[in-house]
Amino acid sequence: MPDFSVIVLNYHPDKDKLFATLRSILCQKDVSFEIILADDGSPDPLQQEIDAFMASHNFTQYQLVLHEHNGGTVRNFYDGL
Repeated sequence: MPDFSVIVLNYHPDKDKLFATLRSILCQKDVSFEIILADDGSPDPLQQEIDAFMASHNFTQYQLVLHEHNGGTVRNFYDGL
């Protein structure tokens, strides 16, 4: 069990900003954590790029929650939980 979970909500993410956010999270030291990325129906949720990014940082404690349709921020957050 990780010490905590970080939920990152996305819709049409800017790739550079998303990966800057992920790099910032991955810099945390002396705690175990998981990252949950919840995408709210983006046409391109960057799944392959995220998988490659996480692999390049040797980080496996993440999950992608992908929606086919935009359900709104609250639904996306709820599903990320």
